Amino acid sequence: MTFEAFLVEQCAPVLAGIKPGSLFPYILGPGEELWTLLDHWNQTLAAKGVQAAAVKRCSRTGAYLIYVFRPDQVKAVLARPEVKAFLQTYGYAPGQGIPEALSLLTRRLCMQEEFPHEVGIFLGYPLHDVQGFICHKGKNSLCSGCWKVYAEPQKAQRLFRRYRLCTQVYRAQFRQGKSAAQLTVAA
Repeated sequence: MTFEAFLVEQCAPVLAGIKPGSLFPYILGPGEELWTLLDHWNQTLAAKGVQAAAVKRCSRTGAYLIYVFRPDQVKAVLARPEVKAFLQTYGYAPGQGIPEALSLLTRRLCMQEEFPHEVGIFLGYPLHDVQGFICHKGKNSLCSGCWKVYAEPQKAQRLFRRYRLCTQVYRAQFRQGKSAAQLTVAA
């Protein structure tokens, strides 16, 4: 599968502007170079308010973990007082910019075998669900979909359906010849 196909398949809600960020693993194909790919897609999608960054490389598989995000949306999430307070407990400085926050997230991803739980904030998961996951150690959720839900299950299920529908529509459009750039909604 090409990088563009992964982008559409794994990040359709981000491309559509309804989710701040997504992560997906990507193994380079023959002749592909990561920084060339990222540079191309960042140039292609920058005008529409989307960026991509490699945040980790798996030493076992060689896969890169790619974070595709809308900086304006991530900035808005990180600016919420309750999110700032939560992230401070994990070493994030209040008021730090996205590059600094992503740098710390990247370091935390690389230092830990498991995903650092605050990654959910960068993916647009509700704070109460991120905190619930931590508190309950991933058990006793009310429901699950894109993440485990610990509060407002009906609201979360509506969002899960919206994300699934978006992905189905984008997948179909991509198969019919639309490019990821054409499918990306401008901010």
